[in-house]
Amino acid sequence: MGDKHEAINDPTLFYCFVSILQNTHSFDFYIVPSAVVAKFIQESHKYWLSGKDTRSDSKMRSFMLGKKGGEYKLDMPLAEDYKGKWDFLK
Repeated sequence: MGDKHEAINDPTLFYCFVSILQNTHSFDFYIVPSAVVAKFIQESHKYWLSGKDTRSDSKMRSFMLGKKGGEYKLDMPLAEDYKGKWDFLK
């Protein structure tokens, strides 16, 4: 993702992330509101930059989903909350 995604907070916009399961013909779909994505990539990039003095800013951003019970340094959106949430689009 890019730095422009940090500012996209549209209640009618959702991202669909796809996990392709290795050695199977299965896919998992995660429907995530743009506000959740924007908040996470902004906070995670800021955290990443604070990690080492040698890191410099770029336009690249990363988005990821955590798992319930996991320990994270940031407020992590959880995969279980977005997996197959097609009803968000109604």
